[in-house]
Amino acid sequence: MNRPPALLPTGRAVLLIAGLAPVALLLAAAAPGAWIAAPALGGALLVLVLLDGLFAGSLDDLRVVVYDAD
Repeated sequence: MNRPPALLPTGRAVLLIAGLAPVALLLAAAAPGAWIAAPALGGALLVLVLLDGLFAGSLDDLRVVVYDAD
């Protein structure tokens, strides 16, 4: 079956998202009036993930090398 390429986040993007989720929860709990910061931080996160994807490079250059264990 011929599948189209999947869009997968890089490890940096996953760590960034996982690290900022608790910060968002703490912000919401500590200062409910600062809700406007959530969309701004979400937009900044989106820009960072897009930049990360641009810097990640293409899979055309990917090589898998298996060394002989002998």
